[in-house]
Amino acid sequence: MLRVMSRRGDDRVTWDEQKVLAGDPEALAAVREAERIFAQERARGATAFRVEPGKPAQRIDQFDATAEQIIMFRALSVDELDLRNSNDSGLGDHRHRDGSYCLADHSAIFAGLVAGRAASF
Repeated sequence: MLRVMSRRGDDRVTWDEQKVLAGDPEALAAVREAERIFAQERARGATAFRVEPGKPAQRIDQFDATAEQIIMFRALSVDELDLRNSNDSGLGDHRHRDGSYCLADHSAIFAGLVAGRAASF
């Protein structure tokens, strides 16, 4: 699974590794789409982490279709957030500039990745 944390929230692309190995056209198309998104987000400055239960998150620079979960983050500018609708810290539940409401504390998610606690997300 590829998860991209963005101003829209948490976007996901999923695929079944067994179906990919069997050559299933839909699974292969999902992997190609995930690869495209991964490259696009890396070009925009996103950082990617391979996340596996019970292991510390591992920063990656190349897409890995065998990863159980890849989580990507890009630094959000102040212009992308409407902090008037957030809690005192400007984190946690907040409304994004496009009007979408986000319950994620992006910094806490990132800190969890660094500490290897992202498997529960």
